[in-house]
Amino acid sequence: MSINSQSKAERLIQIETLLLAHPEGLNQSEMAKRLGVHRSTIMRNLVNISAPIYQEGNRYFIDREAYLVNVRFSLHEALAITWQQG
Repeated sequence: MSINSQSKAERLIQIETLLLAHPEGLNQSEMAKRLGVHRSTIMRNLVNISAPIYQEGNRYFIDREAYLVNVRFSLHEALAITWQQG
């Protein structure tokens, strides 16, 4: 699959990952170039990201203090954690 034919959900994850990897922030053009899409695509996608994103000037950032990591455990992993703490 080419990077241009990816789903919107995949692109949202990639944008979030990019912003996490660049604490100095990125502008639309930088994100678009790295993902192989047009700047307008990045702009449309930014409004759909559930991560706490903010803008300063023309750069976008993830608010690392408000960012929650989504952790998924299997049933066995969750039980092991629960039993270990109890």
